[in-house]
Amino acid sequence: MLPRELEEPDYATLGKTALRRMARAGEAMIEAERRLSKAGHSLVERMLVGQGTFEPWTHYPADDVYDYETATQYYYHAHEDRPSEHGHFHLFLRKAAFIPDKTPRRELPSDEEPIAHVVAISMNRMGHPLELFVTNGWVTAENYYAADDLIQALPRWGVDHTHPCLAVNQWLTAAVRFFGPQIEALIRVRDEVLDPLAAKSGWKEVLEARDIEVVARIPVAPEAQMREIISLLGGGPPS
Repeated sequence: MLPRELEEPDYATLGKTALRRMARAGEAMIEAERRLSKAGHSLVERMLVGQGTFEPWTHYPADDVYDYETATQYYYHAHEDRPSEHGHFHLFLRKAAFIPDKTPRRELPSDEEPIAHVVAISMNRMGHPLELFVTNGWVTAENYYAADDLIQALPRWGVDHTHPCLAVNQWLTAAVRFFGPQIEALIRVRDEVLDPLAAKSGWKEVLEARDIEVVARIPVAPEAQMREIISLLGGGPPS
């Protein structure tokens, strides 16, 4: 039954180095939210400033956000068939993020370089994350890289400029680190689901199968996650 529903990771199994890295990322997310709040904005409100009427399926900003130094891309949008959320961010890595000998599962007829969908971050109307999810290839027209290759490239994800908003970019960059265990688990489950299907029907058919949309998802609770990480680190700030 899809989508697969994943449980929260056991943070106690992670080493202190990983926990400190996640705690620092959590602090960066909190700081970005504080700065936005001082200006009277939430994350999603800031994404939509000056963008006109918020319409389903429309990308915000219209031309997406790119950081060519890190081979990173993202956009925010909403679906009419997801009433439980306000919208979600789709995060991508582009070809330059991958080791040169790594190739995607399929090549698409496009003038643009290959892209890999990393994760989607579902947001509520208050601008807080609800869940993370991964999708089948057709959903975002991605080329689709194998789990090991994509996970190896994950540390590259980051947006280090001010368009459309520095605080939003900082929050998303930190979120990839903070939710790292969940993102890795989602990517691996995605391949666990799709690999056997592709072995029977081929990647072209599987990645275009419209009856497979969201492959796996996991709810997130950043405040509770941060409390547990700090507790596992002995209650002090990350060094």
